[in-house]
Amino acid sequence: MNSKYWMQTGALTLTVAMVFSVFAGCGGGGSKGPKTTTKPQDQTATIVESRFQQASVNLDGVDDDEVWMNIEPMTVNLESGVTFDMKSFYDDDNIYFLFKWIDLDEGPVSTLGEWFKNADGTWNWKFESDGFSICWDVSKVPNFNTEACTPLCHDQPSDRNRRYMGTDNPQDMQEFWNWSPGVTNAKGIMAPYLWVALESGVTVDDPGFDNKVTWAHLDGEYGFYHNRAKDEIAPADQISGDKAPLWILKDEAASGDAASVKAFGLFEYGQYTLEVSRPRKPGNRDLHKFEVADNAWADILFAAAIFHNNERDNKKVMKEAATLRMVGKNVQ
Repeated sequence: MNSKYWMQTGALTLTVAMVFSVFAGCGGGGSKGPKTTTKPQDQTATIVESRFQQASVNLDGVDDDEVWMNIEPMTVNLESGVTFDMKSFYDDDNIYFLFKWIDLDEGPVSTLGEWFKNADGTWNWKFESDGFSICWDVSKVPNFNTEACTPLCHDQPSDRNRRYMGTDNPQDMQEFWNWSPGVTNAKGIMAPYLWVALESGVTVDDPGFDNKVTWAHLDGEYGFYHNRAKDEIAPADQISGDKAPLWILKDEAASGDAASVKAFGLFEYGQYTLEVSRPRKPGNRDLHKFEVADNAWADILFAAAIFHNNERDNKKVMKEAATLRMVGKNVQ
Protein backbone atom coordinates (compact mmCIF):
# COMPACT_ATOMS: atom_id res chain seq x y z
CA MET A 1 0.00 0.00 0.00
CA ASN A 2 1.21 3.52 -0.73
CA SER A 3 2.19 6.13 1.85
CA LYS A 4 -0.94 8.19 1.19
CA TYR A 5 -3.10 5.26 2.37
CA TRP A 6 -1.13 4.90 5.59
CA MET A 7 -1.34 8.66 6.26
CA GLN A 8 -5.14 8.65 5.84
CA THR A 9 -5.55 5.53 7.96
CA GLY A 10 -3.32 6.92 10.70
CA ALA A 11 -5.22 10.20 10.77
CA LEU A 12 -8.53 8.37 11.07
CA THR A 13 -7.21 6.21 13.90
CA LEU A 14 -5.89 9.25 15.75
CA THR A 15 -9.21 11.07 15.35
CA VAL A 16 -11.17 8.10 16.72
CA ALA A 17 -8.78 7.80 19.63
CA MET A 18 -9.13 11.50 20.47
CA VAL A 19 -12.92 11.37 20.35
CA PHE A 20 -12.97 8.31 22.57
CA SER A 21 -10.59 9.99 24.99
CA VAL A 22 -12.78 13.08 25.26
CA PHE A 23 -15.93 11.08 25.97
CA ALA A 24 -14.14 8.84 28.44
CA GLY A 25 -12.80 11.85 30.31
CA CYS A 26 -16.19 13.57 30.51
CA GLY A 27 -18.29 10.57 31.43
CA GLY A 28 -20.23 10.67 34.69
CA GLY A 29 -19.77 14.40 35.11
CA GLY A 30 -16.02 13.99 34.96
CA SER A 31 -15.91 11.70 37.98
CA LYS A 32 -14.55 8.66 36.13
CA GLY A 33 -11.98 10.24 33.85
CA PRO A 34 -8.78 12.27 34.29
CA LYS A 35 -10.56 15.55 33.57
CA THR A 36 -9.72 18.46 35.86
CA THR A 37 -11.01 22.01 35.87
CA THR A 38 -9.51 25.31 36.87
CA LYS A 39 -10.37 26.64 40.29
CA PRO A 40 -13.02 29.35 39.78
CA GLN A 41 -12.14 32.99 40.13
CA ASP A 42 -13.44 34.50 43.37
CA GLN A 43 -16.61 36.51 42.81
CA THR A 44 -16.93 37.65 46.43
CA ALA A 45 -14.64 38.50 49.30
CA THR A 46 -16.06 35.74 51.49
CA ILE A 47 -15.68 32.09 50.43
CA VAL A 48 -17.24 29.28 52.47
CA GLU A 49 -15.84 25.90 51.44
CA SER A 50 -17.90 22.71 51.52
CA ARG A 51 -15.91 19.48 51.20
CA PHE A 52 -16.90 15.84 50.98
CA GLN A 53 -17.18 14.03 54.32
CA GLN A 54 -18.56 10.59 54.98
CA ALA A 55 -20.11 11.59 58.28
CA SER A 56 -23.40 11.76 60.09
CA VAL A 57 -25.01 14.71 61.83
CA ASN A 58 -27.80 14.75 64.37
CA LEU A 59 -29.88 17.82 63.60
CA ASP A 60 -30.47 18.83 67.21
CA GLY A 61 -29.08 22.36 67.35
CA VAL A 62 -25.94 21.19 69.19
CA ASP A 63 -22.68 21.35 67.25
CA ASP A 64 -20.92 18.52 69.09
CA ASP A 65 -20.82 16.15 66.11
CA GLU A 66 -17.26 15.12 65.29
CA VAL A 67 -17.49 16.37 61.73
CA TRP A 68 -18.30 19.90 62.90
CA MET A 69 -15.35 19.82 65.29
CA ASN A 70 -12.99 19.24 62.36
CA ILE A 71 -14.24 22.10 60.17
CA GLU A 72 -12.99 25.65 60.64
CA PRO A 73 -15.81 28.22 60.66
CA MET A 74 -15.95 31.06 58.18
CA THR A 75 -17.17 34.38 59.51
CA VAL A 76 -19.71 36.10 57.25
CA ASN A 77 -20.18 39.84 57.69
CA LEU A 78 -23.49 41.63 57.84
CA GLU A 79 -24.10 45.33 58.33
CA SER A 80 -23.25 47.25 61.52
CA GLY A 81 -20.51 44.82 62.54
CA VAL A 82 -22.93 41.90 62.97
CA THR A 83 -21.59 38.51 61.85
CA PHE A 84 -22.45 34.83 61.78
CA ASP A 85 -20.20 31.79 61.61
CA MET A 86 -20.85 29.21 58.91
CA LYS A 87 -19.63 25.67 58.27
CA SER A 88 -20.57 23.24 55.51
CA PHE A 89 -19.83 19.78 54.16
CA TYR A 90 -21.54 17.30 51.87
CA ASP A 91 -21.85 13.55 51.41
CA ASP A 92 -23.20 11.49 48.52
CA ASP A 93 -26.80 12.51 49.15
CA ASN A 94 -27.00 15.72 51.18
CA ILE A 95 -25.31 19.02 51.89
CA TYR A 96 -25.07 20.21 55.50
CA PHE A 97 -24.74 23.64 57.09
CA LEU A 98 -24.04 24.96 60.56
CA PHE A 99 -24.91 28.58 61.34
CA LYS A 100 -24.08 30.30 64.63
CA TRP A 101 -24.83 33.88 65.61
CA ILE A 102 -24.97 35.97 68.77
CA ASP A 103 -28.39 37.26 69.73
CA LEU A 104 -28.38 41.04 70.11
CA ASP A 105 -31.42 41.26 72.38
CA GLU A 106 -32.08 39.95 75.86
CA GLY A 107 -32.96 36.41 74.86
CA PRO A 108 -34.80 34.20 72.39
CA VAL A 109 -37.93 35.78 71.00
CA SER A 110 -40.61 33.97 69.06
CA THR A 111 -44.34 34.49 68.76
CA LEU A 112 -47.03 33.32 66.37
CA GLY A 113 -48.03 36.97 66.17
CA GLU A 114 -51.48 38.46 66.29
CA TRP A 115 -53.78 40.60 64.19
CA PHE A 116 -55.33 43.77 65.63
CA LYS A 117 -57.62 46.52 64.42
CA ASN A 118 -56.45 50.08 63.96
CA ALA A 119 -58.60 52.99 65.13
CA ASP A 120 -59.91 53.44 61.58
CA GLY A 121 -61.12 49.83 61.50
CA THR A 122 -58.36 48.51 59.24
CA TRP A 123 -56.39 45.44 60.25
CA ASN A 124 -52.70 45.31 61.08
CA TRP A 125 -50.46 42.70 62.64
CA LYS A 126 -47.77 42.37 65.25
CA PHE A 127 -45.14 39.68 64.92
CA GLU A 128 -41.97 39.57 66.99
CA SER A 129 -39.43 36.87 66.32
CA ASP A 130 -35.74 36.21 65.99
CA GLY A 131 -34.81 34.38 62.83
CA PHE A 132 -32.40 33.60 60.04
CA SER A 133 -32.86 33.70 56.25
CA ILE A 134 -30.66 32.81 53.29
CA CYS A 135 -31.20 33.02 49.55
CA TRP A 136 -29.27 31.20 46.81
CA ASP A 137 -28.54 32.51 43.33
CA VAL A 138 -30.18 29.69 41.39
CA SER A 139 -30.17 31.30 37.93
CA LYS A 140 -27.08 33.52 38.21
CA VAL A 141 -29.04 36.73 38.63
CA PRO A 142 -27.16 39.74 37.19
CA ASN A 143 -25.48 41.82 39.89
CA PHE A 144 -26.47 39.32 42.57
CA ASN A 145 -23.23 40.09 44.39
CA THR A 146 -24.25 43.62 45.27
CA GLU A 147 -28.01 43.70 44.70
CA ALA A 148 -29.28 40.35 46.00
CA CYS A 149 -29.19 41.60 49.55
CA THR A 150 -31.78 44.25 48.71
CA PRO A 151 -34.68 41.78 48.90
CA LEU A 152 -33.56 40.73 52.35
CA CYS A 153 -33.42 44.40 53.36
CA HIS A 154 -37.20 44.65 52.98
CA ASP A 155 -36.61 48.04 51.47
CA GLN A 156 -40.27 48.99 51.18
CA PRO A 157 -41.64 48.53 54.70
CA SER A 158 -45.07 49.74 55.72
CA ASP A 159 -47.96 48.59 57.84
CA ARG A 160 -49.17 46.49 54.94
CA ASN A 161 -45.94 44.55 54.56
CA ARG A 162 -45.11 46.24 51.25
CA ARG A 163 -41.82 44.57 50.48
CA TYR A 164 -40.62 43.47 47.09
CA MET A 165 -38.57 40.32 47.43
CA GLY A 166 -38.90 38.95 43.93
CA THR A 167 -36.92 39.67 40.76
CA ASP A 168 -37.63 41.90 37.78
CA ASN A 169 -36.63 39.43 35.06
CA PRO A 170 -39.01 36.47 34.60
CA GLN A 171 -35.95 34.32 33.83
CA ASP A 172 -34.34 35.04 37.20
CA MET A 173 -34.95 32.85 40.21
CA GLN A 174 -33.67 32.66 43.77
CA GLU A 175 -34.14 29.85 46.28
CA PHE A 176 -35.04 31.24 49.69
CA TRP A 177 -34.88 29.46 53.08
CA ASN A 178 -36.44 31.00 56.17
CA TRP A 179 -36.11 29.86 59.80
CA SER A 180 -37.80 31.11 62.97
CA PRO A 181 -37.65 29.49 66.43
CA GLY A 182 -41.42 29.40 66.96
CA VAL A 183 -42.81 28.56 63.52
CA THR A 184 -40.53 26.62 61.16
CA ASN A 185 -38.47 25.14 63.99
CA ALA A 186 -41.62 23.49 65.34
CA LYS A 187 -41.78 21.54 62.06
CA GLY A 188 -38.05 20.76 61.87
CA ILE A 189 -37.43 22.74 58.69
CA MET A 190 -36.16 25.94 57.17
CA ALA A 191 -39.15 26.87 55.05
CA PRO A 192 -38.01 26.89 51.38
CA TYR A 193 -39.57 29.04 48.68
CA LEU A 194 -38.67 30.29 45.22
CA TRP A 195 -38.48 34.02 44.64
CA VAL A 196 -39.94 34.69 41.22
CA ALA A 197 -40.86 37.75 39.17
CA LEU A 198 -44.05 39.73 39.66
CA GLU A 199 -47.02 38.61 37.63
CA SER A 200 -47.84 40.61 34.53
CA GLY A 201 -49.84 43.72 35.40
CA VAL A 202 -48.85 43.71 39.09
CA THR A 203 -46.62 46.45 40.47
CA VAL A 204 -45.24 47.24 43.90
CA ASP A 205 -47.33 50.41 43.85
CA ASP A 206 -50.60 48.49 43.90
CA PRO A 207 -52.70 49.19 47.03
CA GLY A 208 -52.19 46.42 49.56
CA PHE A 209 -49.22 44.96 47.67
CA ASP A 210 -47.76 41.99 49.50
CA ASN A 211 -44.29 40.71 48.65
CA LYS A 212 -45.45 37.16 49.20
CA VAL A 213 -47.00 37.14 45.72
CA THR A 214 -43.41 36.59 44.57
CA TRP A 215 -42.93 33.64 46.92
CA ALA A 216 -43.60 30.48 44.95
CA HIS A 217 -44.62 27.76 47.41
CA LEU A 218 -43.16 24.31 46.83
CA ASP A 219 -45.19 21.15 46.52
CA GLY A 220 -45.92 19.38 49.77
CA GLU A 221 -46.88 20.41 53.29
CA TYR A 222 -45.11 23.13 55.29
CA GLY A 223 -47.05 22.35 58.44
CA PHE A 224 -48.14 25.95 59.04
CA TYR A 225 -49.73 28.81 57.19
CA HIS A 226 -49.79 32.58 57.18
CA ASN A 227 -53.25 33.73 58.27
CA ARG A 228 -53.96 36.26 55.58
CA ALA A 229 -56.26 36.27 52.59
CA LYS A 230 -54.48 37.13 49.34
CA ASP A 231 -56.83 39.97 48.47
CA GLU A 232 -57.51 41.60 51.82
CA ILE A 233 -55.79 42.92 54.91
CA ALA A 234 -58.15 41.39 57.48
CA PRO A 235 -57.21 37.93 58.73
CA ALA A 236 -58.81 35.02 56.95
CA ASP A 237 -59.92 33.39 60.20
CA GLN A 238 -61.18 35.81 62.81
CA ILE A 239 -61.71 34.81 66.41
CA SER A 240 -63.57 36.55 69.23
CA GLY A 241 -62.53 40.13 69.75
CA ASP A 242 -60.15 42.03 67.52
CA LYS A 243 -57.27 39.58 67.68
CA ALA A 244 -56.45 36.52 65.62
CA PRO A 245 -53.22 34.51 65.18
CA LEU A 246 -50.92 35.54 62.36
CA TRP A 247 -49.28 32.13 61.99
CA ILE A 248 -51.23 28.92 62.48
CA LEU A 249 -49.43 25.64 63.11
CA LYS A 250 -51.20 22.70 61.51
CA ASP A 251 -51.43 19.15 62.79
CA GLU A 252 -49.77 17.81 59.63
CA ALA A 253 -46.03 17.20 59.56
CA ALA A 254 -43.96 18.98 56.92
CA SER A 255 -43.52 16.86 53.79
CA GLY A 256 -42.53 16.87 50.13
CA ASP A 257 -40.44 19.65 48.60
CA ALA A 258 -41.77 22.01 51.27
CA ALA A 259 -39.87 19.92 53.83
CA SER A 260 -36.71 19.45 51.76
CA VAL A 261 -34.59 21.69 54.01
CA LYS A 262 -34.38 19.90 57.34
CA ALA A 263 -33.31 22.12 60.23
CA PHE A 264 -33.29 22.52 63.96
CA GLY A 265 -31.92 25.35 66.05
CA LEU A 266 -31.36 26.06 69.74
CA PHE A 267 -30.68 29.17 71.79
CA GLU A 268 -28.10 28.83 74.54
CA TYR A 269 -25.62 31.13 76.27
CA GLY A 270 -26.70 34.14 74.27
CA GLN A 271 -26.40 32.64 70.81
CA TYR A 272 -28.28 30.56 68.27
CA THR A 273 -26.97 27.36 66.74
CA LEU A 274 -28.80 26.17 63.64
CA GLU A 275 -28.09 22.85 61.89
CA VAL A 276 -29.40 22.32 58.37
CA SER A 277 -29.41 19.57 55.74
CA ARG A 278 -30.76 19.55 52.20
CA PRO A 279 -30.71 16.87 49.44
CA ARG A 280 -28.04 17.74 46.89
CA LYS A 281 -30.10 16.59 43.90
CA PRO A 282 -33.77 17.45 44.44
CA GLY A 283 -36.33 16.18 41.93
CA ASN A 284 -37.74 19.67 41.41
CA ARG A 285 -35.77 21.07 38.47
CA ASP A 286 -36.27 24.66 39.67
CA LEU A 287 -34.36 24.02 42.90
CA HIS A 288 -30.60 24.37 43.00
CA LYS A 289 -28.62 21.17 42.69
CA PHE A 290 -25.58 21.25 44.95
CA GLU A 291 -23.45 19.21 42.57
CA VAL A 292 -19.72 19.14 41.90
CA ALA A 293 -17.49 16.82 39.86
CA ASP A 294 -14.86 14.85 41.77
CA ASN A 295 -11.96 16.82 40.28
CA ALA A 296 -13.60 20.23 40.19
CA TRP A 297 -15.13 23.11 42.10
CA ALA A 298 -18.66 24.56 42.00
CA ASP A 299 -19.58 28.05 43.26
CA ILE A 300 -22.98 29.44 44.18
CA LEU A 301 -23.56 32.92 45.58
CA PHE A 302 -25.77 33.53 48.60
CA ALA A 303 -27.06 36.37 50.76
CA ALA A 304 -28.36 36.11 54.32
CA ALA A 305 -30.11 38.11 57.02
CA ILE A 306 -30.51 37.83 60.79
CA PHE A 307 -33.70 39.05 62.47
CA HIS A 308 -33.82 40.33 66.04
CA ASN A 309 -37.23 40.68 67.71
CA ASN A 310 -39.07 42.23 64.79
CA GLU A 311 -39.20 40.81 61.29
CA ARG A 312 -39.30 44.14 59.52
CA ASP A 313 -37.70 46.74 61.71
CA ASN A 314 -34.84 45.00 63.50
CA LYS A 315 -32.73 42.99 61.09
CA LYS A 316 -29.17 42.88 59.84
CA VAL A 317 -28.38 42.05 56.23
CA MET A 318 -25.36 41.38 54.05
CA LYS A 319 -24.24 44.34 51.94
CA GLU A 320 -22.27 42.03 49.66
CA ALA A 321 -23.05 38.43 48.78
CA ALA A 322 -20.76 35.54 49.73
CA THR A 323 -19.79 32.34 47.92
CA LEU A 324 -20.41 28.71 48.84
CA ARG A 325 -17.60 26.77 47.13
CA MET A 326 -18.15 23.05 46.81
CA VAL A 327 -14.83 21.24 46.48
CA GLY A 328 -14.69 17.91 44.60
CA LYS A 329 -13.74 14.70 46.39
CA ASN A 330 -10.35 14.45 44.67
CA VAL A 331 -9.35 18.10 45.01
CA GLN A 332 -6.62 18.60 47.60
